[in-house]
Amino acid sequence: MENIFTELERKVERVASAIKRLKEENSKLRSGNQELNQRLRELKAAESGSDGTFRELKSRIAQLEDERDSLVDLRKRVETRLEAILSQFEWLER
Repeated sequence: MENIFTELERKVERVASAIKRLKEENSKLRSGNQELNQRLRELKAAESGSDGTFRELKSRIAQLEDERDSLVDLRKRVETRLEAILSQFEWLER
């Protein structure tokens, strides 16, 4: 009978040891999970911030393209006027 109790005690101690080890692992995993969740939140915040930066850059590029188009149009009008002035000078020189 003593043998049965000793064996049962050993099994209970192994189970208690396993439970203790699993609790420690669970605690470490929860801590790691919290750290990963925090990192994920930081990455999402950075991503949304970079989306804002991307939108700002895209908007600025569109503005610059519009300005370029306006300047090209202005240059063409100036060239046309200069050609008209040069032809008037040529006409006056005759």
